[in-house]
Amino acid sequence: MIIDNGLEDDLHDAMEDELGSSDPYCLGTDGEMDEGSDREDPMVTQANEISAVSDIVQLSRNMVELAELRRGQKRTRDSD
Repeated sequence: MIIDNGLEDDLHDAMEDELGSSDPYCLGTDGEMDEGSDREDPMVTQANEISAVSDIVQLSRNMVELAELRRGQKRTRDSD
């Protein structure tokens, strides 16, 4: 997109202003960029939290359904 719109010079100028270098590799080597982190990815953490909440909601629904079934069984036994 940058090349298609002839923005290479603007990109290099902006990188020079922000990073002190227009070298696209000044951000670090691939090895540095691929290093793992001690912290979990925030998106993974959020997905796990949403999954946990979803599990709790489903458990609550199951408990309500079970309570309704038990009440229905009790009414059936009481009416006999």
